[in-house]
Amino acid sequence: MPVLDFSIPRGGDFIDSSAAAVLGEKSSRVRVVKEQSFSFASPSSDPVARTVRVFYEELIRTVIEKLVQVFTLSSDIPHLGEAIPLVLAGGTALPQGFRNAFAAALQQHQLPIRISEVRLARDPLNAVARGALTYARVNSGVGLAE
Repeated sequence: MPVLDFSIPRGGDFIDSSAAAVLGEKSSRVRVVKEQSFSFASPSSDPVARTVRVFYEELIRTVIEKLVQVFTLSSDIPHLGEAIPLVLAGGTALPQGFRNAFAAALQQHQLPIRISEVRLARDPLNAVARGALTYARVNSGVGLAE
């Protein structure tokens, strides 16, 4: 059962199309660079990689600000006696160094809950789909064993 949920209109496709618009490139070229060689772990002189980094940093900032806002304004958050992990998933979380960049940015903000760790899902590409399927089944009354 979700404690809270929210959505932001940003992610991999947003990064691709925004970086492509800035660079005057095709988003398919930006996507290829992003998926094959982009890394937070090492700086790049490639204009596509540098632009992708800017949009990733904006995405991280937006997600964290939204987390702070939702947790701060929600009256439905249960009191948690212990710190909880924050798990990153989806293709957007795959670049090398993303977890570290997200964790470092998160440390700059005060959440009303304690985070024990920021980690990457075991299977980031499928974790989001599995979570959405589980959520749909729970909310539709269909058994999870089916």
